[in-house]
Amino acid sequence: MNRFYTSNQVSTQKNHTTGHVEEYHLSAAKFDEQFYTFENFGHAQDPTFNRGGNVISAEQYRKVDYGKDAHGPNSKEALEYKKQLRKKRKKEGEPGKADYLGPWAFYEGEEDFRVQKVVPTVEQKKLEKNYENRRQQKLEEKQREEETVYYPNNRFDKDDKNENKEEDDEEEKKEVKDEGIKSYTIFHGNVSYDKSQGKSFLTPPPHLSTGEHACFIPKKPMHTWVGHSKGVQAIRFFPKFGHYLLSASHDGRVKLWDVLTNRKCVRTYIGHTESVRDISFANNGRQFISAGYDKYVQLWDTETGKTSGTFNIKKIPICCLFNPDHDQQNIFMVGSQNKKILQYDIRSGKVVQKYEEHLGAVNTIQFIEDNKKFVSTADDKKIFVWEYGIPVVIKHISEPDMHAIPASAMHPNRKYLAGQSMDNKIVVYDCKGSFKLNRKKKFTGHVNAGYA
Repeated sequence: MNRFYTSNQVSTQKNHTTGHVEEYHLSAAKFDEQFYTFENFGHAQDPTFNRGGNVISAEQYRKVDYGKDAHGPNSKEALEYKKQLRKKRKKEGEPGKADYLGPWAFYEGEEDFRVQKVVPTVEQKKLEKNYENRRQQKLEEKQREEETVYYPNNRFDKDDKNENKEEDDEEEKKEVKDEGIKSYTIFHGNVSYDKSQGKSFLTPPPHLSTGEHACFIPKKPMHTWVGHSKGVQAIRFFPKFGHYLLSASHDGRVKLWDVLTNRKCVRTYIGHTESVRDISFANNGRQFISAGYDKYVQLWDTETGKTSGTFNIKKIPICCLFNPDHDQQNIFMVGSQNKKILQYDIRSGKVVQKYEEHLGAVNTIQFIEDNKKFVSTADDKKIFVWEYGIPVVIKHISEPDMHAIPASAMHPNRKYLAGQSMDNKIVVYDCKGSFKLNRKKKFTGHVNAGYA
């Protein structure tokens, strides 16, 4: 009620410019239930009626199923539809044979919907052809340089380790003017910017929530994205909302895929001459970095597809990660093959800190304890805990029974770190307080050791 009116005034009088406003208590859970029911099925219950109230429907929905509910059981029609759908599913086949489909078997008539292939236009094919020509020229120049440096007079003169170290140090001191090949992008959508609302295509739908939500064990595949010509090395969901998916491939391309609506490729980012090893989003998702085997790290604008910076690492980067702090979004970390962790500032484009203690290629970097520290794993079978900004190891974890950890991930509550150990196990470390192995949480069952 309008607080400027007294109690003796008639409640039917207007207390708002467009009518009369009444207070009504509605729990957050009930509101979410009706909100998502309306978004998914096109109808919602009038909140002024507790039981059997009026149903509000959307005219833009061609088919409204009043028996479906976002949090309740499905109707009989929906259950019958699922039963008929199971009959259309293709046979799984026998394991070990070429035609084995298993749990990924498609449904009849849904292959085109479930598998999305990117078909480039004539103009896009010309751009890709020009890029491939420049890429091939770059590789040939690189090969000639290697033959000149490493094979003088057709003999191999790189056996001395001391010479290797001196040449590496000289290489790091040199100013590298080469910025790689010129990158470009292909936009596969129709409209990249909504002029009526002033929103870009990256803006998440209004019904998505950033809060906690229920998570379930996956039961069946929902969709298959097809568009890369070689294997996919890394995938990352759009921060907070997950309405887009970023993928890096061995074909040297990074692609952005739609997850919620048409599930098609939205944009392709082309700028690496060799395979892309890792990718990382900034906190707002407006930028991301890609690390490739061509020894470059590219900083991309997610919306426009333009490169904001190119960083020559001089060695193959294995992993890259933005600093999770909101006030440190100009900093990203790179773990490279030369056993070092480099801290870059995108504003100056220079290395502001080096962390050198590992004896093998650095595989993963993860921030812990409110981003005041970070953990690194490497091929030397060791785990180091660093104080951010200080190139000194504060904790050294190395045991005789430890194996290398090529992949790691943080728990959403930031209390645990899970690592893929090369002895067919998933090990978990406690990140709060003393960083140590949690021996009660060890996951076994895999029969093949290998990189993720």
